[in-house]
Amino acid sequence: MDLESLNRRNNRQQDYISRLPDELLCNILSRLPTEDAIRTTILSSRWNDLWTSIHNLYFNDRNFRQSFVGDENSSKTSFMIFVDQVLARFQSKAIQVLSLSCDSLRTRYELSRVNAWIRFAIEHNFRDLELYVYIQDPYYKNGMHLRLPQRILTCKTLTQLTMRTFVLLDIPDSLVCFPSLKILCLTVQIPCGDLLQKLFSNCNCSLLEDLSIEGDIEYEENINDRLTFNIFVPTLLRLTIRLYSDNCGYVSGCKFVITAPNLQYLKIKDRSLGCFVVNEAPFLRNTYLDVGHCSLHRVMSKDKANCAMELVKGTSRGSFLSMSAEMMAALSFACSADFPTFPNLIHLELNIEPSFGWKLLPHFLSSSPNLKVLILKKEQRRFCDRIMDDLNASCDLEEYNPEASIWIEPKTLPSCLSSHLEEIQIKDTSGKDDELEAIRYFFKYGVVLKKFSIGFRSRSKEHLKNEILMLPRGFIVGEKSGF
Repeated sequence: MDLESLNRRNNRQQDYISRLPDELLCNILSRLPTEDAIRTTILSSRWNDLWTSIHNLYFNDRNFRQSFVGDENSSKTSFMIFVDQVLARFQSKAIQVLSLSCDSLRTRYELSRVNAWIRFAIEHNFRDLELYVYIQDPYYKNGMHLRLPQRILTCKTLTQLTMRTFVLLDIPDSLVCFPSLKILCLTVQIPCGDLLQKLFSNCNCSLLEDLSIEGDIEYEENINDRLTFNIFVPTLLRLTIRLYSDNCGYVSGCKFVITAPNLQYLKIKDRSLGCFVVNEAPFLRNTYLDVGHCSLHRVMSKDKANCAMELVKGTSRGSFLSMSAEMMAALSFACSADFPTFPNLIHLELNIEPSFGWKLLPHFLSSSPNLKVLILKKEQRRFCDRIMDDLNASCDLEEYNPEASIWIEPKTLPSCLSSHLEEIQIKDTSGKDDELEAIRYFFKYGVVLKKFSIGFRSRSKEHLKNEILMLPRGFIVGEKSGF
């Protein structure tokens, strides 16, 4: 072997990673789960203490549960000892991220250990806390909760907080809390929503930009009906609310009043038909509304229908709007004469619920003069048939129209069709008469269309495609249509 070949071989065998500066290596290790970062100590003596200077700590008891299958006590004990030992050797002055994922806690002692780890992070000026801590149901229902340290309220370095667990946090009425927090993800239990009620009062969370709320709704007679949550955050840019209930028949009496004049993104998903009010009509860039109920035909009232309409009114200044089939069905019970206008709406996505959906589309078109993109998705029949059968049997709402599944042309031509509407997508078309009538209408009056695409659910795609291609159209045939 010549000298040049020997040098090339030696170069290939050199450990270039270990020659990197400690700061860079710690940055790399900080991106790994803490267990994996510690395992690098077997590489060489060069790596023995590097992990003690990492900036992010990710603890998850999943691997410990896998190592002690069937022995939950041993797995929990080993995990907690591991976390204690890591924190005892930790040398960094600041923690950027502390992530704790711990399942099936059963004793107050275990909760006190978790609380001690959070206090450690506060002392080390942490920026991001992620809590995925779950308490077993029997113990949780008996009053065992995770109570966060009071010092977290005034922590000036905390900018992001994720709490995917029900926690207790005592917030004094006069205290301005979370002075630097910008991102907050909460899991709360309603009606025990004291945290949610206090958190946004006065000047709390004065820098908050991104808020996500997940709520587990439990029915308690005469309590939920009077709960009002005021979300007053002038700096808020993004808001996501997801509410769930194990009781499919339950109708929530909760009311969320949102005052966030700078809001740009809003997503609401609620299957308990709660009430949402958006004040000051912010200019939203993206709005996703999914408020409904699994037994809408039995629980719908005019008050609930008006709540749905008020939510749409509060978001009417946005440029992008997406509505689920359940939201469309709930909105269909409201008075159409009170329909808002959408002066800035450019992109509209509607899930067409066969029993109600076509009833609203003409109103959206007539109220959106600057609409450029329209996306329609026809929902499956299964959900709608159940509603139709029960409504036909006993319907006491004047607003219900049994012919709503039939396409009815708008009385006057919407201005967007002749001036702005450039793209239409119709998804999951099955070739029913109402769908073909809608397509025929858009073909005839969509004179400025640049793209018209249709997705088929039926296997008879070629037959439907040929039938649609024969329809007269007001726009030029070419690359503007796709199937």
